[in-house]
Amino acid sequence: MRFVLLAVGVPLLALGGQGLYGVARSRQQVAVTCEELARQPPRALWLRVTGCELDYLNPGYREWRGQMTELFFSVRPASQPKTVPAPLVAATRDPEALAVARSAIGPGGQPDQEAFIVAMLRIVSILRASREVEGYARGGLIEVLRARRTLASLGAPLASGYVVIDLHARPRMVVPAAETGAGAVAFLGFAVLILRRRRRAVAAPVAASIAAPIAAPVALPPMLLLNLERSATPAAVEHAPPLGSMAEVDARLRSALPDIRLDNGVASVAGTDYWVQIDRGGTDPVWTATVTAQGGGAEDALRTLSTATRWRLYIPKRGEFLN
Repeated sequence: MRFVLLAVGVPLLALGGQGLYGVARSRQQVAVTCEELARQPPRALWLRVTGCELDYLNPGYREWRGQMTELFFSVRPASQPKTVPAPLVAATRDPEALAVARSAIGPGGQPDQEAFIVAMLRIVSILRASREVEGYARGGLIEVLRARRTLASLGAPLASGYVVIDLHARPRMVVPAAETGAGAVAFLGFAVLILRRRRRAVAAPVAASIAAPIAAPVALPPMLLLNLERSATPAAVEHAPPLGSMAEVDARLRSALPDIRLDNGVASVAGTDYWVQIDRGGTDPVWTATVTAQGGGAEDALRTLSTATRWRLYIPKRGEFLN
């Protein structure tokens, strides 16, 4: 239960805090041109980007259980050809736009070209995004990595520092505040369980002649496993290539830590004084894996893992790699 509360509380606190920070720095909508955004994205997330051209002929989409749930369009300055990497991606979950896209693409994924063009133009009209893109940009490492998994199949080139913006979205405090509150409750529950365990340990009778102090296990901060060279700096984190396919990742984990156990995408290994869990998720290819660990020997096990796989361990809370 302690591990569950910690594994739930820390990510929720991180996501909620990140969301609240984004809302705090986006109190008013900022207007920029598409060319200005391509040169230097603004710090604010609530944006109105003008002078744009939405590439409606090369959309991407996310599916869930065979149903199209989100559409993506690359966006670039109107003066640039479609071969130039796009600095902006427009995302939408608009039900009407999704219904038109499902009808145009169909279950086989091979739409009639003329009908497809007509449908995409209708979607652009529905979204009101022919020359101007307005909405709330996605910020934070976790959201960027999630978007990269879907946008890998987008039929248009993207700039290295592209921005994903949810069309017509606004800054909302409800969801990040709820995430922060739930994370705080889970973390408080974890702290209460730890405190109770320590009190029971102190109250237990122990013979003075054999008594020895027992140190509480040290929990390391949550980490991300990334495919980066040793010389890479934290600035390269958002552009890390995938770790590999699910099969390749599992094979490298087994090779690095022979005692590791794999169960439905989650790998775990434990020693006399440590415990490590690696969650690679269920997306193929695997872009990153989350790592939680605790105990005195955890860092040695993680260094062994990093050395054997040549992957880097990044600590988002500190903005640095594990040495």
